[in-house]
Amino acid sequence: SANIIADNFGILASSRQITINEDLKMEDAFNGGLNIHKSFKTKDEREFSVTLDYYYTNFLNQVVMDLDQDPRKAIFYNLNGKSYSNS
Repeated sequence: SANIIADNFGILASSRQITINEDLKMEDAFNGGLNIHKSFKTKDEREFSVTLDYYYTNFLNQVVMDLDQDPRKAIFYNLNGKSYSNS
């Protein structure tokens, strides 16, 4: 499970009040990825390679920090909706 203070340590250096809106659920996600690597030699025996990477994370539950709702607060809550990351 994520630790909201450890994951957002810099917020402690601000003057924002930390607010937790609800009982935070444990973060839950699944991820996967693919890596393809191919090495080649040119006619003059020079070597080069090409690598393709693709990774994804699909969050089933994610805790978010909202700094925009109130400029004096850092508000933590469970995200209500889909969340994913592709890279």
